[in-house]
Amino acid sequence: MLKNMSIKAKLLCIVFGTIVIVSTIILITSIYSINEMTSKNIQKYKTQSYKQKENELKNYVSVVMKTIESFYAKANSEEMKKEALDSVSKIRYGKDGYFWINDSSPKMIMHPMKPALNGKDVANVKDKNGIYLFKEMVEVSNTSIAGGLVKYVWPKPGFDKPQPKFSYIQKFKPWDWIIGTGAYVDEVEAQVNVMRQNAQDEIQSIIFQIIIISILVAVLLTVLVGVISNKTIIEPLKSLNDSILNLLQSNNTSARVNINSNNEIGEIAKNFNNYLTSIDEGLKKDKEFLDEVSIVVEEVKKGYLFNRLENKVENPSLENLRQNFNEMLITLNSNIAGSTNKILDVLLSFARLDFTNEVKNDDGKISVALKEVTSLITQMLVESKTIGLDLQKSSGILLHNVDTLNKNSNETAAALEETAAALEQMTGNIRGNTDNVQEMSSCANELFTSSNQGQKLANQTTQAMDEINSQVTAIKDAIGIIDQIAFQTNILSLNAAVEAATAGEAGKGFAVVAQEVRNLASRSSEAAREIKDLVENANSKANEGKGIADSMISGYDDLSKNINKTLELISDVECASNEQLAGIEQINDAVTELDRQTQENVTVANTTQDIARETNGIALLIVENADKKEFIGKNDIQIEGSSNQIISSNKSFNNTKEICIGNEMNKECKKVEVNTVNKKSYSNTSAADEWGSF
Repeated sequence: MLKNMSIKAKLLCIVFGTIVIVSTIILITSIYSINEMTSKNIQKYKTQSYKQKENELKNYVSVVMKTIESFYAKANSEEMKKEALDSVSKIRYGKDGYFWINDSSPKMIMHPMKPALNGKDVANVKDKNGIYLFKEMVEVSNTSIAGGLVKYVWPKPGFDKPQPKFSYIQKFKPWDWIIGTGAYVDEVEAQVNVMRQNAQDEIQSIIFQIIIISILVAVLLTVLVGVISNKTIIEPLKSLNDSILNLLQSNNTSARVNINSNNEIGEIAKNFNNYLTSIDEGLKKDKEFLDEVSIVVEEVKKGYLFNRLENKVENPSLENLRQNFNEMLITLNSNIAGSTNKILDVLLSFARLDFTNEVKNDDGKISVALKEVTSLITQMLVESKTIGLDLQKSSGILLHNVDTLNKNSNETAAALEETAAALEQMTGNIRGNTDNVQEMSSCANELFTSSNQGQKLANQTTQAMDEINSQVTAIKDAIGIIDQIAFQTNILSLNAAVEAATAGEAGKGFAVVAQEVRNLASRSSEAAREIKDLVENANSKANEGKGIADSMISGYDDLSKNINKTLELISDVECASNEQLAGIEQINDAVTELDRQTQENVTVANTTQDIARETNGIALLIVENADKKEFIGKNDIQIEGSSNQIISSNKSFNNTKEICIGNEMNKECKKVEVNTVNKKSYSNTSAADEWGSF
């Protein structure tokens, strides 16, 4: 759209656009500053309003605290608490202000508006945002002695949604009472919103005034710039444009633009005339250059690359073209040749399989490279024929040796199969012996375990006998004590009888008692002697049993030693059997692997025989293909001992394979006989499946 506008219109657009942009920036900056200032004032007013409301609630709670303190000062009793609760429940302020009291449980002590809550647990009471009101109040009252503010949302009559509310609380520690009162803050928010709306109205009025002033200034400046630019720029440019149109319509290269002023536009007209003069002179020289280019191009079409453009031109683009064209010709002459016709002649002779022709007296890179290619091809053909003859000779020798290898491999494979079978039988026998030795070792271990168990029981018997001896000794000691007691009792009874006799008639009854005591002492002494005899007999028997148990322990020790020697011998036999089994298994594995490798060698030998026969055919085909081409030294190639005949073999042929050499344009193919591999199957043979894959 701007391309089709006049210069005058563009200047007016630039001036008007600049004024609009500057006015817009000023307007946006002013609006931003006013909004920032208004927001700060509104926030300040809102903070002050909330603080004022908080102080108001704090004062109300302070009045109630003083009331409760006055009751507490009278007496700390339940009666004073009831009077204080009754007094606080009747206190009101404002339209619907009241106070409640809860404790730190938290449990509601008194609520004047909802008496049903009195005495109930209010710990789980929370607002819509999940704030536990009374838990928060308890925490705030414990944190600050002077109390604090708790903010939450709570339903309000006449509103669909819960409204912002905050309560001020303070704790009376002697009775663990938390006194609180709350107030909705929607009135504060309403005042803030009214203030915010008034500020927005004032901002819109200011913006409207700024816009009107900006538009008026933009229109005045645009008109002023339009008048000035029309006189100083538009009219001189229009005059210059008319002169250029007249020049173009006259179609006269010698005509020039009229110069009507000496300012910048007049200078443009003067320079334009000079430019027209230089164009007129350059067109003549350019025509001469293009004629020379046409001549050189025709020579290049004929294949001659040694011509050059000699005439220089003043046009920078054409001069650059001339230099580049000459550089291109020099490069082509250096890289290809002075004449491409000679190269084409040599390449045509190559197509006729004649490699004796070459480019002479030319230093071009392609000409020199073509000479080298001709020499290389000749050398390759000589080497190809030489290699073919040598390969033909070597393949015959290889085929004869492979036949011998194939025969020997088959015989070796059969012998290894028989050896592997014999080793497998030996391995089975040795494995059976090893199993028997292991079973003997298991039985000996069980016998050793039983012997240890018997020895353990004999030791326990000996220990029991020792314990019996200890008990018998203790019994003997106890019997000695009983015997002493009986002896002393008898003496005491004798003394008592003497004293009774001395007492006369008064001691007759006591004498009878003394006689009975002496009888009991006599009987106790006799019983102690009998028990002592029995204990000595038991002690003798226990010592005899202990001797027998000691003999058993000695016998078990000898038995354990013999079993250990037997276990050691069996272990040695078992280790030797295992080593023998491992060795024979290794030999078996080695023979099996050798059998597998030998069978693979048979397959490889058969495949190698086919490869040797095909190689012989390829050698003949290489020699025939080289003889069909003309090159230097073709008839001088001879290999000592070479033969053009395929070395025959005793094998019969029943398969052929076509072998080709050369490329798609010049290809030689020949059918070569291939020996069929003996398809005898061997175990562990993997290469036999690849027979004939060459």
